[in-house]
Amino acid sequence: MEFLTGIFIIVSPSFVIGNETIPVPAGPTARAFCIFMQYNFFVWFLAKISVFIVMCMAVERWYALARPLRYKIAFTPQKAFLYVAILSSIVMIVTIPTFFQTIAKTKEDQTICVVLPLMGSFLASQVFTVFYCTITAFLPFTIIIATFIHLQLHIMANKLLHQTLAQQNRRQKEITLSRMSAAVAFVLMIFIFPSQITYMLFFFNLTNWDMVNVFSTLNMFNSVFNPWIYCFTNKVYRKEFAKMCRFVYPMKNLAPTAMQAVNQE
Repeated sequence: MEFLTGIFIIVSPSFVIGNETIPVPAGPTARAFCIFMQYNFFVWFLAKISVFIVMCMAVERWYALARPLRYKIAFTPQKAFLYVAILSSIVMIVTIPTFFQTIAKTKEDQTICVVLPLMGSFLASQVFTVFYCTITAFLPFTIIIATFIHLQLHIMANKLLHQTLAQQNRRQKEITLSRMSAAVAFVLMIFIFPSQITYMLFFFNLTNWDMVNVFSTLNMFNSVFNPWIYCFTNKVYRKEFAKMCRFVYPMKNLAPTAMQAVNQE
C-alpha cells in the first residue's frame, strides 16, 4: 500500500512542489483537479486503507497467538483479500461526501479550489468530519492499541513452558513477528494521528489549511520508517535488505580477490 501511495504522489504533486506552482485548469475538469490533485484524494484514500490494513494485521497477530486453532480458518489468503476489499469499500463510502465539499470557482480571472461547508451547513461539516475521522482513523487506532495490549498480556501470562523445542521456536517467531507488527502500527499512529486531529479541528476554525498540509506531509514519512523497522526486527528481511543494498555480501565476495592480488605482488 505504501508503494501505491508513492506512485500516486505523481498525480498528487502538491506534497512535493506545492499547490501554488500548479495552476487550476478552467472548465469542467477544474473540480476533478481540485479533488484528485490539489486536495490529494488518492494519497489520503490509500493512507486510510493502510490504517485498516494495520488494524487487520493487529487482529491477525492476536488470532495467531491467542486463538491459534481458529487462526487458519479466519485468515486464509482468500479471506485476507476479502477483508481488504471490504475495508477499502468502507473507506470509499465514507469519503464520498467530501467530494461535495470541494469546488472550483473563478476569482479575478483565476480558477481556485475552495472547500465549502457540507450541504451549506458548518454544523453538518463538523458532524461529518468527526464521523469520518472516527471511522477511518480513531476507531481503527483504538482497536490496534487494545489488540496489542491484550496480546502482550496474553504473551506474559502464557510462558513457553511444557512445550517441545519446535513448538517453542515457532511461538517465539510468532511473538517476534507480533512485536514487529506492533512497532509498525505505533509508527503509523504517530504520523497519522496529528494530521487527523488538525484536519478535524480545521472545520471548527481551530487550525488553518496550511497546518493541515504540514501534518499531511508528515504522513509520508511513515513509509520511510517502515523498511527500517522491518530490517531491525526481522532477520530474513535484514538479509534480503543487505543483498539489495549490495552492502554486506559483495564485500565478502571481494575480500578473497583482494587478498589474492596482494599475494601475487
